Amino acid sequence: MKITRTGAIWLGVGLGLAVSATAIYVFRKNIKNVARDIVNYVFSKEQEAFLKELHPDYQNKFRQFIADVERNTGYKVLITSGFRSFAKQAQLHLTDGGASSGKSLHNYGLATDLNLISKTGKPSLVKSSSDANWIKTGVVDIAKKYGLEWGGGGNFGSNHDPVHFQVDNLSVDKLYASAIKKFGSEKNVIGNQVPIAA
Repeated sequence: MKITRTGAIWLGVGLGLAVSATAIYVFRKNIKNVARDIVNYVFSKEQEAFLKELHPDYQNKFRQFIADVERNTGYKVLITSGFRSFAKQAQLHLTDGGASSGKSLHNYGLATDLNLISKTGKPSLVKSSSDANWIKTGVVDIAKKYGLEWGGGGNFGSNHDPVHFQVDNLSVDKLYASAIKKFGSEKNVIGNQVPIAA
């Protein structure tokens, strides 16, 4: 029987699909593990990029906080916002009504917003989650241990911001004054390089 060139191509494609399907069937568990490892690698690189933009004096404090949360709560931390430029803060102020330019600890690399992603089938926690659910995870107590203030629980008045964690006991007004003194004008400020007064 003579096989045409087109027939040979289709035979090759069919054999290739059969081999691929067999390999996927036999090694599906390994493929799933490899896919999980790739996702975790990309995820950790993205999270580390957020952490590296925080104020150098506090990067390790946030790393330790996150590691403690992941070790002791059954949740993975997903950072959704960290350092923000004054320009970005001004834009958010106009669109979302947040703090004005230079008036958020995000502008100095001293705050993060994060979601808690369940590792055990429990519901994940986001901004719309209740304060009570955030407190139940233990993350609020862990934050206190690292000198971090939580944005929920009425700590920011009527602004419900349970995803927000910031360095406690720092004056935004003093940081702003220090930023202007160092950089000369608001448009030149690099907030995560502002000296933190002891």
